[in-house]
Amino acid sequence: MMKEVIKMKNNELVMVDENEMVMVQHENTGLAMEGNDNFIADLTSERTLAYSSIDISKGTFAEKKQFFNAINSTDKRVGDEINAIIKVKHVYVEVVTCTNAETGEVKKCPRTVLIDEKGVGYQAVSTGVFSSLKKIFQTFGTPDKWGNESIPVKVKQVTKGNNKILTLEIA
Repeated sequence: MMKEVIKMKNNELVMVDENEMVMVQHENTGLAMEGNDNFIADLTSERTLAYSSIDISKGTFAEKKQFFNAINSTDKRVGDEINAIIKVKHVYVEVVTCTNAETGEVKKCPRTVLIDEKGVGYQAVSTGVFSSLKKIFQTFGTPDKWGNESIPVKVKQVTKGNNKILTLEIA
């Protein structure tokens, strides 16, 4: 798998693989191990395969609690919100492992959590949502550039062949 490394602001490295999945890694950190043989190194490493629009390290305990609950035990699923509008204030994306139930194929997928103005999390493991989010970032910038604004998105579902794909449009 070929990866291209792009240097960004704030000492972040962005690695883009052949599937255009973006993984943010911070410089000068420990090394996380993949696989099941080194859980401790993975748990204690500062390196992460995740993006967060919130720098929670500066937050209060209550803010950290709200953020953790929004990304860990999301209140809602994006797929249950078709044709609804979500006012996106923050975004969290992590890389998860997905297994195709029919073929057994294992691949990396983006798990995206859209966090609204009230701190409610909406999760999706969807390349369509991730792709829409990349385009939103290209057009409007990342959430840290939105100030006190949120971006209203309407959840849509499109059909391509036998596949139903979730996507976002600006409402």
